[in-house]
Amino acid sequence: MKTTLIALIALLLAACSAAPYQRAPIAEDVTYKPWKEWEAIESVRFPAQASGPISSCVAESVTSYGSQVIAHADSNKVIAHGLTHFPVTQYVQHAMRFTLAATPEQYTFTNIEQGMQNSAIGIGAMFYPVGAWQDGNADQAIAALKQIAASIDRCRSR
Repeated sequence: MKTTLIALIALLLAACSAAPYQRAPIAEDVTYKPWKEWEAIESVRFPAQASGPISSCVAESVTSYGSQVIAHADSNKVIAHGLTHFPVTQYVQHAMRFTLAATPEQYTFTNIEQGMQNSAIGIGAMFYPVGAWQDGNADQAIAALKQIAASIDRCRSR
């Protein structure tokens, strides 16, 4: 009986490890980086849909996880560090931190990492890349970043 159980577990593990990696279908402008045996999201770019001031709109639309949102600003580019949240299931939320480089033409999100919100170890204790595979939370993470880009555009349109 014990030998049969061990053989069954070994067979299940082999089947799981042999499953082909499938990248999540993503319609946005995304680049990927290797992460462990798979891929993670390296950057996400959204074209700017409005003109107007960048710095004040980034400051209004991005929530900081540090002392300040804006790390650098000049007439052509704003660099910000932010934190947002996105639902994974009905009961689980992930926190996501990122760096945003905003220019008049484009919003580029990099250093994108997710972590469990309200976990026993606390927010920020364990952030890791957003997986690009099916069920790696890529769709939810990108949707949250898209909402930030849309918020910046709404502000710039006023």
